[in-house]
Amino acid sequence: MPLQLSMVGLVVEDMAASLAFYRRLGLEIPEGSEEKPFVQK
Repeated sequence: MPLQLSMVGLVVEDMAASLAFYRRLGLEIPEGSEEKPFVQK
């Protein structure tokens, strides 16, 4: 049976920089998420 991921958790020190990186990769992340303790998509 192949492995199938359903969730990935990341812990980051700089939320704004991390979200900017993932937005450049094409992920749709809601504006204002930089001030939140976590982002769930």
